[in-house]
Amino acid sequence: MKKPIQNKLPEQFKNIGTIKQRLMLKLVYFEPMLNSHEIARRISVSNVHDISRGLNVKLKKIGYVIDKDKKDGHCKPHRWKLKQIKLEGNDEN
Repeated sequence: MKKPIQNKLPEQFKNIGTIKQRLMLKLVYFEPMLNSHEIARRISVSNVHDISRGLNVKLKKIGYVIDKDKKDGHCKPHRWKLKQIKLEGNDEN
């Protein structure tokens, strides 16, 4: 059995989302490329995709998303990673 993650998230992620969403964020941040089944097992949820959708709404406000990795195609289980995105309205032109 794996030990719970003890690492601390950077300040910008500290108060984002529900407890389950923060647990998913922590897993994806410190252990990128975990698959959906492993995340679901470790945070005791039945649908990782539902958790990620709600979390992404909050993360987009600070310029990040939790994304499914596409290198394995569209096969399940998906592998997840945290990705920085460009915030809308921050054009420097």
